[in-house]
Amino acid sequence: MIGNFFEIPSEHYWLKFDEWVQKFGPICSFTTFGKTVIIVGSPKVAADLLDRRSAIYSGRPRWVFASEILARNMHVGTINAGEKHRRFRRAIHAGLHPKAIASYHSIEEREARAFLRDVSRRPEDFRNSIKRYTAAVILGTMYGHQVTTFDRDRFAKRVFKSASRFAGSLAPGAFMVDILPLLRYFPAWVPGTSWQRKAKEWAKDDQNLYIELREAARVNHLTQPSFISEGLNESEYGVSEEELAYIGGTISQTPDTLMAVTSGFMLAMTKWPEIQQRAQAEIDAVVGRERFPTFSDRERLPYTVALVKEVCRWRPVAPLSVPHASTQDDEYMGYFIPKGTTIISSIWSIHRDKGVYAEPEAFNPDRFLDENGREQNTEESRVLGHHLYGFGRRLCPGATMADHAIWVFVAHALWGLKVQPFCDEKGQEIYPTVDPLSFTSGGEASHPRPFKCRIELREGVREILDDIYEHEPDVLSD
Repeated sequence: MIGNFFEIPSEHYWLKFDEWVQKFGPICSFTTFGKTVIIVGSPKVAADLLDRRSAIYSGRPRWVFASEILARNMHVGTINAGEKHRRFRRAIHAGLHPKAIASYHSIEEREARAFLRDVSRRPEDFRNSIKRYTAAVILGTMYGHQVTTFDRDRFAKRVFKSASRFAGSLAPGAFMVDILPLLRYFPAWVPGTSWQRKAKEWAKDDQNLYIELREAARVNHLTQPSFISEGLNESEYGVSEEELAYIGGTISQTPDTLMAVTSGFMLAMTKWPEIQQRAQAEIDAVVGRERFPTFSDRERLPYTVALVKEVCRWRPVAPLSVPHASTQDDEYMGYFIPKGTTIISSIWSIHRDKGVYAEPEAFNPDRFLDENGREQNTEESRVLGHHLYGFGRRLCPGATMADHAIWVFVAHALWGLKVQPFCDEKGQEIYPTVDPLSFTSGGEASHPRPFKCRIELREGVREILDDIYEHEPDVLSD
């Protein structure tokens, strides 16, 4: 009955899944409480099933706590395949079409410059500066809301808290009601049902947050149009205002993911300064030292693009994908896969497939460049080169916007900052560990654990920041 449940550790459980992939092959399975779960551990197998057979592998397992109670069956990432999921996806694509995404570049660039100003004042507190950037980008693009400081903002902390709680509730075994759904109908006084109070409280918190954010977008529309305000003014989204609030809430949970990626970038630059220096040389040659980089520079900065791809591949912030579920019987490589089977993509294993990513433990942006220094991707990921954002019809609908926000951050950080290892009292440089166990675990995004580094402004940056601050105090104010 219990199956392999107790073999799965509560921390860094993706490493156990990767162990099974290495031992049993790129498609293997385990059972837990009578249910079969398939682990997919190579780009080809994942693409064969989740991309090329997406018509029957786009379902989701049932999450009573997270999807049905917290999100009230309106989280686009966890609702099952069907009419509602199609409507929600159409709404997101209507609001995040290429022209709309391009219109948000100015917000991303403004907030990246605010990050530079912020970290120039408090370099030792760079993690909070990153947190402010990621919250500001999402709240700006989704709701037209401008964040001043993270601690004083009325939405930023609440968005991070909501995202952490929701992601944590998706972790294997987080709530027994997902294993035994009948527990949902037990009276609250029955022992073992204390989770019901937590679910009710969290669900109400999220509902209030999403409605407040939607209404803020309505007010902000004249000064800063946004995804939500356009949805309130355009019938083409095809969803109700309540549904739109929850769609916005779903996307507003991404700052934690963006923070994990950008923190991973800072860690990698501290660990490998020679890679940082090569990227800075490219940026200096294209952008110069008298202006900030802009998204329009991206096509002329292939090494910087490759660096972003490698950050996403090297330490994926989501080491396991959100599980898929088969919606009909199927057969693959001699395996019978019955309807209702849960399929988990081990992104950690997929990004370490030696047939695709040579020397996978090495941090090497050159793997995404051809012999002429031009951008190249992989056979199964021809746009991004990695699989951080998932597969098939369940590919993260905000993937392009997230990718752009990460690139803008990285380009500004490379242009403006010199990131170096921390020095001890004897002046000895202390390089941070990058061991997988030095990253956080749990249902939320996997972050580097706090590490120390030295951050200095590069030549001419302070003068340009001071000039902008003098003429645009609202952009960089505390």
